[in-house]
Amino acid sequence: MNSCSRTPSRRTACVVGSIAFLFSLRCVAAAAWLSESGGPGMAMASAGGGAFATDATTIASNPAGMVALGGTAVSLVTMPVRMSLEFRGSEATPGSTVNQQGTMPALSAFAMRQQDRWAVGVGAYGNVGLGCDFGSKWSGSRAIEYAQLRSINFAPAVAYRLTDRLDLGTSIGAQYADVQAGMAVSNEAIYYGPPLGLPDGQLRLNGHSWAPVGNLGAVYRPGAGTSIGLAWTSSVAHSMGLDLRTKGVHPLLAGMLQQQGPAALDFELPQQFTLSAVHPVSPDTLLAASVGWQQWSAFGHARIRVAGQGAPMFEDGLADTWSGAIGLRHRVDPRWTLATGIAYDSDPSVSGTMPIYFPMAEQLRLAAGADYRFSEALLLRVALSVISQGKVRVAQDSYPVPLPGIPGVTGTISGSRVYVLGFTADYRP
Repeated sequence: MNSCSRTPSRRTACVVGSIAFLFSLRCVAAAAWLSESGGPGMAMASAGGGAFATDATTIASNPAGMVALGGTAVSLVTMPVRMSLEFRGSEATPGSTVNQQGTMPALSAFAMRQQDRWAVGVGAYGNVGLGCDFGSKWSGSRAIEYAQLRSINFAPAVAYRLTDRLDLGTSIGAQYADVQAGMAVSNEAIYYGPPLGLPDGQLRLNGHSWAPVGNLGAVYRPGAGTSIGLAWTSSVAHSMGLDLRTKGVHPLLAGMLQQQGPAALDFELPQQFTLSAVHPVSPDTLLAASVGWQQWSAFGHARIRVAGQGAPMFEDGLADTWSGAIGLRHRVDPRWTLATGIAYDSDPSVSGTMPIYFPMAEQLRLAAGADYRFSEALLLRVALSVISQGKVRVAQDSYPVPLPGIPGVTGTISGSRVYVLGFTADYRP
């Protein structure tokens, strides 16, 4: 007998998890690390997200939180994501360009069942991604036109109440990642000879892979309503084959690229530790805080391999980052709960500059939201997170795909913002 047919609650969990996984392949995150999951911590800028749970989205932040929920819970989340970004060139890169990528949907789902000291669940969600589209009409189009990294976790989870004060949880699953990029290619005769006067061609790269991912978590309750949570997300090592496609490139270059053989991209998405705490300052008000560390230096070793030769994506590498958040949650009445929070993430750059295809800097996150108890079985949540990013200095004169005619790219990206609007439905059958 199929395990999804044994009980209604298990059928619900399996169906929701499967459907959400298929839909979530469309999602793209605009910030490098998307801490928003649609859970109660989103409205508090992820403060305290690993220390308390009100719905099944705790699978993403700390699977140990499932034990405290009780019964069956299903959470469906949709999060439209949009990034506002403008690059202003200097020296060899005149003019400016903006991110032309529109609002992208991020969909996820979670389901869990708790009984006695045990809880099991499954989640389908994304938390790492980067996407930008500068178009084909700017002066650096030979360096990059668009680039996008997406990742989605499919994570079965289990949790156990070890003592009356301590809950433990883990999830071991699979992560799907895909990469897409495109750039203009010079066809100038000075590099390849006749025919003369050819316009730029196009080069497109895309690839995908699967890799294992794991989470560990613990929630400790020392007393007086206080909870402390510690969560760890594993690093994820991907090695994906890249499909290189060309259009309108010089015949000599087309032949050279064909002779190079297969290409591949090797990268490691960072591991993360998060320590969270929540404390009730009154019967209706909860104060929350979190600190975290992310190993972006591992991602800084990413390389593209063509014909057995590797080229780094980041000449100077990347630095590990840390984050801090504080938030407040207040129950206005039995139906309404309001929340707000602020968070800071440090700069991942080592030298103070970034390549144009990874425009990341320090970030300040402001968030607010509300929960509405529609009925005993259904809770609705809306939250808005606005991520303001510091100035990014771009200074790049080498590229992982070293084709002739690529100019140096220099300039700044300032005032960029990411907008994440989360809608969550929490159902308790």
